[in-house]
This record gives sequence, C-alpha cells and structure tokens, in this order.
Amino acid sequence: MKKILCSLLLVGFAYSNSTGNDFLQKYPFGKTEDEILQSDIETIISIKYLTLIAGVRAGNIITMKMIRRDRENTQLSGGNDDLFDLGKKTCGMTNDQLARIVKKWCDDNPSETHHDFTLVVYWALVSLPLRDCE
Repeated sequence: MKKILCSLLLVGFAYSNSTGNDFLQKYPFGKTEDEILQSDIETIISIKYLTLIAGVRAGNIITMKMIRRDRENTQLSGGNDDLFDLGKKTCGMTNDQLARIVKKWCDDNPSETHHDFTLVVYWALVSLPLRDCE
C-alpha cells in the first residue's frame, strides 16, 4: 500500500494541475503539524503544496545562479537580478511561513488565484522585499 501511495504522490507532484483556488480550498490552514499528521489525506495535501512551494523556490534559485554565471562568462551587463531572486527574499523562512505568505497573497489577490499554483507561488514570493540573510 505504501508503494502505491508513494507512486501516486510522485506522479501527482510531477503533473500538478493545481491552482491557487485549489490551495485555498484544500490546504489544512490553522492546524499544527501534529494535527495534520493525524489525517493521511491532510498529510498528503500538506506535503503536496509544501513540495510545490519548495520546488518553485529551488528552481528559481538555480535559474538565478545560471543567469549570473552566464552574465559573468559573457560579460553582459544585467539589471537588478536580486529583485527576482526568491532565495534572497525567502532566506531563513520555514515551509510553514512560505505557505502562509502564499495564502495571504491569494487572499489579497483573489482575481489571480485561478492561475496555476506554481505561478501563484512565484508571484507571492517575488512580491516580498529583499532580506539581509548573509
């Protein structure tokens, strides 16, 4: 059973059609981690959305490193890349904090929550100010 569940989770994460509206409807907001872990469904939903948020953040960080490297190698001048670097806007934040930030952005921008969840996550996190985490 665990192998089947794990396989379904991996396929579900790879082909996510979730929107911001889905996140608002399904994510177990207001519950502690212990409360979420008592329900298999809420655990799966929580893991799904936290993983998608982490994936958007990690993908952006890798992309920004590649852009900076390519600019250095080709001596191209660039804009202020830090404005788009989610790593510099979310450093030191927990997954729970990131989920709450995305929820607040959705609450503040209800006309945008029908978009793909990965876009919603990017828009929510890129709107944050830069942090001094070094």
